[in-house]
Amino acid sequence: MQVINVNNVSVVDGNNIILRDISFDVDMGTFVSIIGKNGSGKSTLIKLLAGFLRYSGYIDINGYFLDDIGIRDIRKVASVVFDNMNEELLGNTVWECLAMNLINLGKSENYIKNRLGEVCSLFGIDKDLLNKKMILLDNSLRQKILIASAIMSRPSILFLDDCLSLLSGRDKHQVIGILKKLCIKDKMTVLMVTNNVEDVLESNEVIVLDNGEIMFKGNVKNIFRDIKKISKYNFDLPLIVELSIKLIDEGIINNIYLDDKKLVGALWK
Repeated sequence: MQVINVNNVSVVDGNNIILRDISFDVDMGTFVSIIGKNGSGKSTLIKLLAGFLRYSGYIDINGYFLDDIGIRDIRKVASVVFDNMNEELLGNTVWECLAMNLINLGKSENYIKNRLGEVCSLFGIDKDLLNKKMILLDNSLRQKILIASAIMSRPSILFLDDCLSLLSGRDKHQVIGILKKLCIKDKMTVLMVTNNVEDVLESNEVIVLDNGEIMFKGNVKNIFRDIKKISKYNFDLPLIVELSIKLIDEGIINNIYLDDKKLVGALWK
């Protein structure tokens, strides 16, 4: 079942064409990475789908024509986390940050309390932190709490604009694991902009943007198995892909692997 349908969409800023006649679909429960060089239109795409930009073309979000619904309606089905932390949020307590979405949606105090307990347990957020100011926390913990806040409303769709870059290695591993579980268990759909090609390996699909156009959309395994295609867009290869290529050149294995356990299994044989 499709939850996002983008058809012949363009975004223009003055004489600048930021997105040029793009079309794609995203199925429910899919984890999609969006990659591309700086200025390729990645963040613009997230802002567009989150309802912040004007455009030409057609966008359907969860069965609704984007032009027919407002930001508040979009927030009932989709949450968004940007890479730049909102300075106003940093003055709030952790509790206020986590509960804000549900308060804005008019949820009851009892519902908020129960949901808060679930999300704190899921993300490993100590309840002793709830009364602390966000500004007193380190960048990684603040960003993890902002992502947890976006999950509070049980969104059908989650948009992430390069916000994993602020997470420590441990927190990133934990958060990606949570998101992947929610994609499977709750059929949540994730669209994640990232500049870290290693993060792409965690997703099901990848969209490659270049100069505002979609150059590739498909299974993440396929793009990393086409080395010429990757080199064309000046991406660094993930370490496991580089290792696979060297082992192929030495005649030790025959395929490129994206999973370290599968690579070890192939070597063990």
